[in-house]
Amino acid sequence: MDLPGGRIRRDQFGTPLDVILANKVVEELGQEIKYKLGEIKSTFRVERNEVGREGEKVRIFGVGYEAEYLGGDIKLGEWHEKYEWIDLQTVNLEDYKTESGWVHLLNDYAKGMGK
Repeated sequence: MDLPGGRIRRDQFGTPLDVILANKVVEELGQEIKYKLGEIKSTFRVERNEVGREGEKVRIFGVGYEAEYLGGDIKLGEWHEKYEWIDLQTVNLEDYKTESGWVHLLNDYAKGMGK
């Protein structure tokens, strides 16, 4: 399980965050995606062995934004093979728990919705 996002590279530190986020959405969901970015709703941190970096231990700080999907065909980037929409009011998030830690963002967000 994963969420659209990615790392900020060293050469992007001076780039406005909204530009970085827009580039990540295009990389992971395609150029046709239309969305409206909302407020930050959750944050988390996780330490894990990184896939694709020979198991190197990395520390990740994640920020979850609320966003409204406005349309456009989803065309997944090279790192993903499928996607699904889930209803945070009814889903059992434990079914989506992986080492990535992203489910923490969804848990925090769902709690804010009163789940």
